[in-house]
Formats: sequence, structure tokens, C-alpha cells
Amino acid sequence: MCGSSVLLRTKQSTTAFSASSGDRNQLNASTQELKRFAPDVVIDLVISSGPQAQELMNIFRGATRRVVMLSSIDVYRAVAVSQGTESGPLQEVTLTEESELRRSLHPYPPEGVQLMRKIFPWVTDDYDKIPAERTVMNDRDLPGTVLRLPMVYGPGDPLHRFYPVVKRIADRRRHIIFPETLAAWRSCEATWRTWPQPSRWLLQMIARRDVSITCARSHRSAN
Repeated sequence: MCGSSVLLRTKQSTTAFSASSGDRNQLNASTQELKRFAPDVVIDLVISSGPQAQELMNIFRGATRRVVMLSSIDVYRAVAVSQGTESGPLQEVTLTEESELRRSLHPYPPEGVQLMRKIFPWVTDDYDKIPAERTVMNDRDLPGTVLRLPMVYGPGDPLHRFYPVVKRIADRRRHIIFPETLAAWRSCEATWRTWPQPSRWLLQMIARRDVSITCARSHRSAN
């Protein structure tokens, strides 16, 4: 944004912005440095747990006007039911900010967390976005905003979600066969190129308090 000052907190130094290097899991070690910058908005891209969220709010309470955290549509009960981690009838779609959330916290087994950490090193043992959301959204003194991202794909996707399909197309196979359950699957999604656009729009909502936003486009039929 033209005319804005940005402090980028990262593990590695950079010359693109004013930078503060350090470990996200030891944020308290940089409390004074972060408070001195006194940002209008703090955006946490890799928040992993409730305790991390509480630490973030404690540091910036009184030092910023708003905290924004990136979350995931994995917090919704509809996703948990479809993945089999919770039982019950299918949930109503399209998902909205008012859709029911998961009833169980910390549903990821230790081996699942370890696997996620190989792809996303910032994931902690107590990874769960729901407690983090509650902490950010319910602070009495510091307004919070939650941006729930959908499945994000495209260049740079570390999960290579569409590789099995694209590879078969590149191989010029005459037929691509999928299990019926996979062929019928639908999900909201966004591309790596388009999802930052709502994030920029979000900063214009600075005057609103305790907002959660689901950022995605609905599935479009291939027909």
C-alpha cells in the first residue's frame, strides 16, 4: 500500500521491507521491538494455537488498533463431517461465517501433526485454529478479525493438490478414472494469485470489531 510502513516478521532477513527476524514460537523475546513499531494493524499469517494467539494479543494490546489472523475452512463442522473426524448428517452449504464449527478441538493425531509440520514448519503440537480464533475475536480491549482461507492452489502449492489430474492430462491419457466419491467432491477454493486480494480489502474494514470472514469462491461446474 502506497505510503504505508510495513514490518515483516520472518525467520530470515529481507531487504523488501523493514524486517524483524526471529522465531514465531518465541514472540515474547521481541516484545519491546514489536511494541516500538506500533503498527495500525498486526497480521499473523502462521498462527497455530490458542496459546500463540493469547501471546500475540498480550504483546500488542495497547500497541495496535487491530489484530488479523489467517485461519482455515477446516474449522467448520462440514469439513470435519466430510473427513470423518466427526459423525452426523452432512452440513448445509454454501459455508458462511455463521456456519457451525467443529465440536471437537485438537482432532489431529500426533502423527498427523508431524506430517503437517514437514510441509508447514510453523505448525505446533497443539495446532488448532478454533481456540486461536476465539482468543483473537473475544479480547475485550483489542479488536480482532479472522480471515478463513479455503483450499488454496496453484503455483507454489506445497501440497500439489492437482498433480494427479494434471499429470494424467500431460501424459495425454484418453481416459482419467476417479472413484465416484472423489468425482462428486466439491469445495470452495482460491488460487495463490487471487487470495491476497480480499486480504487487502480487509484492511479497509479497520473500524469494524470482532469480524470473521470466509474468503473463497464457490465451486464452478466443469460442464
